[in-house]
Amino acid sequence: MKPLLALAAALVGGVTAVASVAVHDGNWAWFLFAVGAPIAALVALPNGWIRVGFVTGWLVVVLVAVAGTSAGSYAISADLRGYLFLTAAMGMMIAAIVTLPTPSRKKQTPSVG
Repeated sequence: MKPLLALAAALVGGVTAVASVAVHDGNWAWFLFAVGAPIAALVALPNGWIRVGFVTGWLVVVLVAVAGTSAGSYAISADLRGYLFLTAAMGMMIAAIVTLPTPSRKKQTPSVG
């Protein structure tokens, strides 16, 4: 069930990223909304693969937007808002990775002998 939830979270992250990329360059209020909403979702999601799924979906769309088009246009501008947007994306990725739960180790029984 968790892989399906992570996939659903990735789809939601991708849709959220499309909206974030679309409005981040409008003005500072839209920028704060474009960055704040995914960060709030990141904080609200439980630690683990669901959170990683959301961030992965968000980052894939942002990376596609950074790549630009064959015509040479870019969806993320090379100004302060664009760089802060990419910094927030990097921060979200780091936060998702750092908050992954550590693998549990099975308790080893001491050997007698």
